[in-house]
Amino acid sequence: MNKRVQKLIVSTCLAAGLTLAAGASTGTDHGFFWQCYVSGGSGSISFPGAGQYPGNFQANWSNVGDIVAGKGWNPGSVRVVNYNCGYISGSYNNFSIYGWTTSPLIEYYVCELGSVASGSAIGTFSSDGHNYTVYKHQ
Repeated sequence: MNKRVQKLIVSTCLAAGLTLAAGASTGTDHGFFWQCYVSGGSGSISFPGAGQYPGNFQANWSNVGDIVAGKGWNPGSVRVVNYNCGYISGSYNNFSIYGWTTSPLIEYYVCELGSVASGSAIGTFSSDGHNYTVYKHQ
């Protein structure tokens, strides 16, 4: 595969009620690219503890149709990704590492929790005592 991964973020992807107009914000913090995409309701990303742990982020949401929020690299490359999820409340589709390619646009999810309803499972693997399913969505 000679596709270049454009962005890779550790993300919480959640689903709840209705879907309204979508909004996205992006930027950089402590050397990391970040994004917060929200469809319906409200959502935000903040960076508590990033001075000591540069990759730290926190996502908050209310009554969303969809939210993808996280920190990572732009453009992507081979990386070791370490994370822990302190707390997820409410409904969610997945907690995953997320990345995408362009031309064609293909999204990839490495899911620890949940699944990708509109994606195809393309494999599984285990690492550090956890099981992961990889999904692809075009």
